[in-house]
Amino acid sequence: MKRPMKPPQSDRATQVSFERLLAARPQLDGCAPLGSYVALPKRTLLHAGPPFQNGESVPTPVVNSAAAAAQFEGWVTNAVQAREAIISGAIRLAPAQNWAVVTPMAFIVSPSRP
Repeated sequence: MKRPMKPPQSDRATQVSFERLLAARPQLDGCAPLGSYVALPKRTLLHAGPPFQNGESVPTPVVNSAAAAAQFEGWVTNAVQAREAIISGAIRLAPAQNWAVVTPMAFIVSPSRP
């Protein structure tokens, strides 16, 4: 059973803004590879969240997703090469929000992915 959202109990301005939020209807204006919107440095992948201290500190789900993206981009030929390149820094991971890009938690955005 879906519970309806209730407006917060506060002043009228907050209620009006809450009602406008609920009335908004998002729409997709287009879809294209990231590289057509953002000029990333060579061999750079974007991830959610703050920067990692080093390749060793990248959580396994992010490494796995980045390895798949690196293979998709053609930068490596297999997952072992990809993981080594990510951990060594040969493939750079950068916070997506620094490039005005939004991505789910363990997902990686690469230049050719829409």
